[in-house]
Amino acid sequence: MEEKLKEDSIPYQKNTSLREFLTHFIENMPNLYDIDDVMQELYIKKKIDEGLNDLDNNRTTSFEDMKKKFENL
Repeated sequence: MEEKLKEDSIPYQKNTSLREFLTHFIENMPNLYDIDDVMQELYIKKKIDEGLNDLDNNRTTSFEDMKKKFENL
């Protein structure tokens, strides 16, 4: 039996501090979560934050540019 967080229960939003995220996460965490589940959620948050940071700093590649890059391989 696998319990899951409600889809909107974790604030994966821009400018959400780690403290806010963890507080909200712990308050809404299912009782059956183990350390692997917690680590997975933290990893997801880290990757989302990195992606948003890249977006803010124009470190992105358009779909068309990526398509061209792979066509030339």
